[in-house]
Amino acid sequence: MFTLQAQAKQLAFHYQCDHPLPTCVTTDGQRLRQILINLLSNAVKYTREGEVRLRISYRNEVARFLIEDSGIGIRPADLDRIFNPFERLRDEQTATVPGTGLGLTISRLLCNLLGGDLQLQSVYGVGSCCTLSLMLPIWRQPLPITPPDSTRISGYAGERRRLLVVDDVAAHRRLVCDTLTPLGFEVSEAHQGSLALRLVAEHSFDLILLDIRMPGLDGWQVAAALRAAGYAGRLLMLSGDAIEDHREALQQQLHDGYLSKPLQIPLLLTEMGRLLQLQWQEVSDQRGEAVPTEAGERVPPVAPASGRPPTSSEREALLAVASIGYLDAVRQQLTQWQLRGIDPPLLTQLEQAAAQCDLITLQQLLESST
Repeated sequence: MFTLQAQAKQLAFHYQCDHPLPTCVTTDGQRLRQILINLLSNAVKYTREGEVRLRISYRNEVARFLIEDSGIGIRPADLDRIFNPFERLRDEQTATVPGTGLGLTISRLLCNLLGGDLQLQSVYGVGSCCTLSLMLPIWRQPLPITPPDSTRISGYAGERRRLLVVDDVAAHRRLVCDTLTPLGFEVSEAHQGSLALRLVAEHSFDLILLDIRMPGLDGWQVAAALRAAGYAGRLLMLSGDAIEDHREALQQQLHDGYLSKPLQIPLLLTEMGRLLQLQWQEVSDQRGEAVPTEAGERVPPVAPASGRPPTSSEREALLAVASIGYLDAVRQQLTQWQLRGIDPPLLTQLEQAAAQCDLITLQQLLESST
């Protein structure tokens, strides 16, 4: 990601690992990824010439990430306020650099949530170095099943499955629906728990994706009511809160699976495959035959020569994840757009903006394409 950004500014980008890294550690991958993206983005943004360097060391289950640059640096008088919200250091060198002044603030807050430490050293006119230190315990249990490659899945074998997505946030419902409907699922929506209970009483569902934090009846209350009413299908709980907040509810065994938000599509498909015993199928080969996920050889999808414009729901779903900076979901949706045959010129522009982590330009392209 940042090699491309650095090359665009004719900067050198170096990665250096000082110690062997474990295969798997325990942490919040989404938050750690966001911290590193923010710090590296700042380093590239404020470096006009020279280099940006990412160094990693790992000892005694403590990881240190050093992001160094040969950029404009920060004056000593400004170091104390650089982490304040909306703090932009304006001078003749930074007047034209875009930004909100929230990157370092968010990075420090996320670092605190992970129990880590974030330090900044800088010499004005020479460069800066951010040091992120985190306790990352080694995961000593067997590795989890590798999620399927969501960019290659085109459907599943067997009878059509019916799903119900229950979430009070429309953008979250649309993201799930726009991802799963093209794969062959029949997806219904409910914006509150009481409506979900009525729908389940009138229709049969193989799987219910149930948000926990909702006004009125929350997810756990809905789950309890569903089980009391005799619903024997699968329940997959979704929540943006840490799992520790629901420890008592989790022990009631009302549900069959649990995923944290923001949703990662490969993990969602993995969990759905487990709960529904699905055999995923991949994109068709050149003969038009579906390739099951167990196949060893992978054939890349071929983009159509011409395509259709995105629908309003497709555009809104992509805007929703772009507006919150969820870059992985943006890329996953763009891959789905390619498989659906959406306008290749527009898709190319959007992919270029995503590759440069320029979500502002991506949103502008989407809004101007209506």
